[in-house]
Amino acid sequence: MFETLIVSDAIKADWNGGQPARLSFWRDQRGHEVDLLRETPEGLQAIEIKSGSTFANDWIAPLNHWLGLAHAQPARGIVIHGGDQDTKREGVEVIGWRSVGPLHPEPSRSRARPD
Repeated sequence: MFETLIVSDAIKADWNGGQPARLSFWRDQRGHEVDLLRETPEGLQAIEIKSGSTFANDWIAPLNHWLGLAHAQPARGIVIHGGDQDTKREGVEVIGWRSVGPLHPEPSRSRARPD
């Protein structure tokens, strides 16, 4: 349920910003997975979604594994969790669900402006 909330928020943010929602996920044969891969004008975001409110160090391992394989530049590793704490660990942003604003791209500048 929590994962669906975050994914739908990413879709809405893209659409409201005038961008198509370019979302996918990744899983390999060994069971490594990333919940959400999101293409933005600023680069690729690899996002793990955790409903827990207390950060656990093992939450960032899947992101670091994927970032090591992907070699995507620029790439951004993000954990969104059910708590309120925002921090950075091992190069990965840890964001409480109430602070998901940093995921939103800037509104499209190609929209017509009113006179």
